[in-house]
Amino acid sequence: MAQSFYLREQAERCRRLARGTSDTLTQERLFKLAAEYEAQADARDDAEEEAPALRRARRDDDDD
Repeated sequence: MAQSFYLREQAERCRRLARGTSDTLTQERLFKLAAEYEAQADARDDAEEEAPALRRARRDDDDD
C-alpha cells in the first residue's frame, strides 16, 4: 500500500510539472510518465488484493 501511494504521489507530481510548463514535448512526456506511475500503482494494488486470497486458498488446501 505504501509503495502504491508513493507511485501515485509521483504521478501527481508529474502532472503538476506538466501543467507548469509551456513546452508541449515536455508536457507529453510528463503526462505519459504520470500514466506509467498510475499503472504501476494499480498493478501493485491488484497484487496486494490477490495475495490474501492466495494465502487463504493455500491454507485451505493445507487443511485437507
